[in-house]
Amino acid sequence: MREVSRVRTALTGGLLVPLLAVGLAACSGSSEPESPRPVVAFLGGADPDSRHVEVDAELLRSALAADCEDCEYVARDAEGDPDLQAEQMAEVVEGGADVVLLEAADAAAAEEMLAEAGDVPVVTLDRSVPGAAYHVGYDPVAGGRSLARAGLQVALDAGAPAQGAGVLVLGAGGGDLAGTARTEAALGALEKRGATVLATDEPDVATAEDAQEWTAGQIAERAVEEVALVVAADEAQAEGVVAAYEEAGVAPEDRPVVAGSGADLDSLRRVVTGEQEVLLYRPRPPMTSRAVETAAEVLEGAPVTDTVDVDGVPSFLGTAEALSLRTLTSVAVARGFVTTAELCEGETADACAANGIR
Repeated sequence: MREVSRVRTALTGGLLVPLLAVGLAACSGSSEPESPRPVVAFLGGADPDSRHVEVDAELLRSALAADCEDCEYVARDAEGDPDLQAEQMAEVVEGGADVVLLEAADAAAAEEMLAEAGDVPVVTLDRSVPGAAYHVGYDPVAGGRSLARAGLQVALDAGAPAQGAGVLVLGAGGGDLAGTARTEAALGALEKRGATVLATDEPDVATAEDAQEWTAGQIAERAVEEVALVVAADEAQAEGVVAAYEEAGVAPEDRPVVAGSGADLDSLRRVVTGEQEVLLYRPRPPMTSRAVETAAEVLEGAPVTDTVDVDGVPSFLGTAEALSLRTLTSVAVARGFVTTAELCEGETADACAANGIR
């Protein structure tokens, strides 16, 4: 086995996240001998908007500032393109990657990629894929229930009827097993609470554009007051829902409550401004930290413990929290995921001041 005595310190000293400037020196396919250093490859870009890449890259730069000459990091961004991600997987595997951390652009396509990876262990992040060595993400069933319950409670507080409140539900996409579980759990929770699901969207791949188009169709088909709540199971969708109501000219006070999933600064800011009332917050730092620790254990040949079985894959599942304006700072800010300065920068400043966020 390669010498990796410093791997754990180097990997867990910070969060493993994409750094697009890092070259693939050991994975270039050149005639040079394979690098004697352990190679950890990150294949990101599950979101076509690559909304996490810039922040994640900065976090990795901090990790690389530590003593890490025993490790080599490479990263690729597929920008939501599963075909490109397949090419990137082949590139890093052929180049000698020891562990691959994968944010799958498409779960079905990723299954084929895992088969082609051979003996190289693949750890999936956020979006689970059957056949992975390990998975790190958030409990989708608990998350879906939490999102639906919190959204419905805000709608009831705003005057929606206790029984029969109208709800629109946007599913997370057929290729996302965790997203599908989150959608089904949300639907179950809504039914149990007596809500009426007026319509559901089941896209092949969830995007903001699809969500905006579908929501615009719903706005055209039914009276605005008929819808008390819109639940968006995937991260990008809430943005599209909000855009649809804005484009339709519906005044903010007449719009339904919007409950969506998210992990980035923009989603938190939508809660501050009131564009989105409920956020199922899935912070990236704990997830990426656990993924890095798992990679280190794999490299060292150490046992990976405390996992649960999800679709045959040993998994680590954190618990996402449904946040509202009232609880946002006590979770996202107090736990160090974001600062008030970041939250209240630019166009959000007035909303922060109005809501007493300083």
